[in-house]
Amino acid sequence: NTAVRGMGNAAKALVGAAKTNPDQLGPRAKDVASSVRQVVTAAKALAGSTNNRTTQKAILGGARELANASEAMVSCAHSIASNPHDPALAHALTNAAKVVANALAKLIAQSKGADPGAKEAEEAFQALQRDAMRINTVPINLGGDFNGNSEHLLQSTKAINAA
Repeated sequence: NTAVRGMGNAAKALVGAAKTNPDQLGPRAKDVASSVRQVVTAAKALAGSTNNRTTQKAILGGARELANASEAMVSCAHSIASNPHDPALAHALTNAAKVVANALAKLIAQSKGADPGAKEAEEAFQALQRDAMRINTVPINLGGDFNGNSEHLLQSTKAINAA
């Protein structure tokens, strides 16, 4: 639940940086990549704590979906930094944040009953979802260093896909 809360906060900060503080896009993307690794690790541990094969597959599938959605969100942020005048990219980042929020909600739902801290995770998800809905524009001058950020996220995605 701490990892899920951290993931929600990191995703929220990345989208917020695109809107209000573009110089922070690189560090916020790193935070998302780090948070995804933590959620994937927690999901693997949670899946390993149950004997129900269906539950295990659902939890790991939810973690895989979250990792893929997060990778897409970081990729959108990277594209915005490269082409800050494209409103379609701003819209894509907003949509990517919504996909992350939905994937997080799905993972939480799949984990219910297996994790006594699911209520805290649900609260983190709701905060992320509210913030994602409020984001609809991106500033014109975006910057940041994304070299390596997407690579970290890609490694996390590959790790969960291998599970």
